[in-house]
Amino acid sequence: MDKIKCFFYSMTTSDVINSIVAVAAIGTIILTIFMIRESRLMRKFYTTPDINIFLQFAEASPSLLFIIFENSGAGTATDVNIELIKDYSYYNNFDVNKLGTKGIIKNGIKRFYPKQKFKYFISSLGEDFEQKSTDSIKLNVIYKLDNGKKITRFHELFI
Repeated sequence: MDKIKCFFYSMTTSDVINSIVAVAAIGTIILTIFMIRESRLMRKFYTTPDINIFLQFAEASPSLLFIIFENSGAGTATDVNIELIKDYSYYNNFDVNKLGTKGIIKNGIKRFYPKQKFKYFISSLGEDFEQKSTDSIKLNVIYKLDNGKKITRFHELFI
């Protein structure tokens, strides 16, 4: 302990100032590293798509069922394909277009932009709601990020 006291007492004013500047420089380096890391994470966030699929009932008639495809991320997805694994089983007689024959599911989409949304009518659950509400729809969404990485996400939507 006496050696430490002796060390501090033997420091001149310029030694103290140099020590303070050295500590400040090390602190600046550490803060710069954290800022670079944060910038990389923000850049990744703003270039990453997030494709969500969900079911929604109509506002005017709660028996009408729609499926929504939405890119809620901040980046653009490219070469989007949707594989319909299990379709809805209880279509009504007037439902001439099954889910597999509709736009983005049938043809895919080249570029799915942020906040872009597709909404398709599935069916009416007006009659025999209890039986129809036990069904589910299974889909795989396959798309590429801007860096070429391929993403596959499985969705199971319960009615």
